[in-house]
Amino acid sequence: MEAVDTDEYARLFNVRGRQYDAAMTRYPQARDAEFDTVVAIAGIASGAVVADIPCGGGYLARHLPAAVTLYSVDSSDVFADCIRATGASRFLLSPIDAVPLADGLLDHVLSIAGLHHIADRTPFWRECARLLRTGGVLTVGDVRAGSRVASFLDGVVDQYTRTGHQGIYFDAAAKTELEACGFADVVVETRRIGWRAESRLALAEFCRLLFGLEGIEAAQLLPLLERDVGMRDVEGGAELDWELVFYRAQRR
Repeated sequence: MEAVDTDEYARLFNVRGRQYDAAMTRYPQARDAEFDTVVAIAGIASGAVVADIPCGGGYLARHLPAAVTLYSVDSSDVFADCIRATGASRFLLSPIDAVPLADGLLDHVLSIAGLHHIADRTPFWRECARLLRTGGVLTVGDVRAGSRVASFLDGVVDQYTRTGHQGIYFDAAAKTELEACGFADVVVETRRIGWRAESRLALAEFCRLLFGLEGIEAAQLLPLLERDVGMRDVEGGAELDWELVFYRAQRR
């Protein structure tokens, strides 16, 4: 699959968004460490105004402080249906680089694991700069170029998902792009953020659903995850050695 633009992000998840949401609904705690990490890195205070872009089915919301005002933004009609079914308020179905919110409204923009589907992220960075107040913070967690996660996505996931998967992963250029689009004090940190479930097989089923894999069962996927990503037994279940690179940048 070729590198995609923001419209192609919507087309991608209009194909496999239902399976993705089924994974997140059936295993709601699987990615807790991922969401908790991005919120902690952002440093969100009580009363902050936050946007989650792209928000998928709205999975971040329960990880935020109760007093936060959250705008959830996504361009996929399927994810729009998923998040509306939760009764969430302040959802916007919109291109992620043309969000119908006022200049300088936001204290934070969070973006988790959706931007590696977008070839040219510059319009999104500029939109974040417009939406954030001076001193506001953009925090991104996504897949690092050259990582085991990237290899798994472009290998196993690409082979078994109908949409294919060839990601545009994050490397040193992302910091330069952010600085050119109005951001300063860019901090970059790679972290292991293990995905968890009650068993190794449950983790494989979670991944099978999340990535919309077809023609492969969880029992067949499991050894591929163990080989390509890494998995361990932990108290209460199993953990997949998932990893993301996080960027925290301040609006100048």
